[in-house]
Amino acid sequence: MIRKNSLLRGSLLFFFRIVFSHYLPSTHKIMYHPYQQEQPVNLNHQEQKDVYYSEEKQKRKQSLEKNRLAAYRCRERKKQEQQQMVDQADILSLQNESLHIIVNNLKNEVISLRELLLAHDTCDCERVQSFIQKSSSLL
Repeated sequence: MIRKNSLLRGSLLFFFRIVFSHYLPSTHKIMYHPYQQEQPVNLNHQEQKDVYYSEEKQKRKQSLEKNRLAAYRCRERKKQEQQQMVDQADILSLQNESLHIIVNNLKNEVISLRELLLAHDTCDCERVQSFIQKSSSLL
């Protein structure tokens, strides 16, 4: 019974605080019942809108800042990837040029060796004669 009366008294106090709180000066502290949670400050509609919009602006500002940083990191990553691709293209280009030089040198060596073998067409060596016959049949 005691608990029921204290709850009833607490709810009546809460009701009177809500009804008469707008008559109190803003510096006056309202004392709440010890079993009740602390009540939020009552704001008029315009103040509530201002608080809401300022919170929304802050959230949007944070979101834009996060997006800006993510875009910056993405652009930097793309620049690095592009630079790596350019560097690798340069390396492969140099490697390709050196391989072409090697191929041309080997072709020239093959030509000079064939000419050397063809110069020995009067030799009695069987291997030289068989090579000359094979190469003439291919032409």
